[in-house]
Amino acid sequence: TAFLPPTIDDPQKGGSTHIDTVEKVLAKMDEMQAAHQNFLKTKQNYGVVEEVWEKLYEEKDHLGKVVDFLDQCHKHEVALVGPRPEDAGENESQNEMENSVSAHINLVAEQGNELVSLCDRTNFDISGDNGMADQVNDLIGKLNSVDDKIVEITTGKIPKIEENPSDADVAQAFAPLP
Repeated sequence: TAFLPPTIDDPQKGGSTHIDTVEKVLAKMDEMQAAHQNFLKTKQNYGVVEEVWEKLYEEKDHLGKVVDFLDQCHKHEVALVGPRPEDAGENESQNEMENSVSAHINLVAEQGNELVSLCDRTNFDISGDNGMADQVNDLIGKLNSVDDKIVEITTGKIPKIEENPSDADVAQAFAPLP
């Protein structure tokens, strides 16, 4: 265990540090295998140690697959949320952070909030107090009033009055021309 870095005891430091640790263990296993082979050449019988080592070394391929799996998990993590803080100094970390799924989701959420705000503001501008809808209705009322006066001037006929008109509408209909 002397060759294991202290990060193996602290899983909070992230997958990237553990990948390096596993790779170092694999390298040390290769060194131990070479030493083991040299020891065998001396023809000394050490029985149990030899058997245990053989079983341990059979796990080397499995440990290599763990490294591949951890590396793939680390790449997925970077793609989803960007690099971990301990990896932030690498060349591609800024690019990975900006292109992560999380960054894109945050951008879409921000743009969605801006769109909702713009729609609310536009809705108020159209239908709010003295909004465009009110202004258009006022303009239509004024145009109808002018149209009625033009009809009255040109034909001499009083325009048709709505049923139950308000007093203001009646007064406006019978008001003298300016």
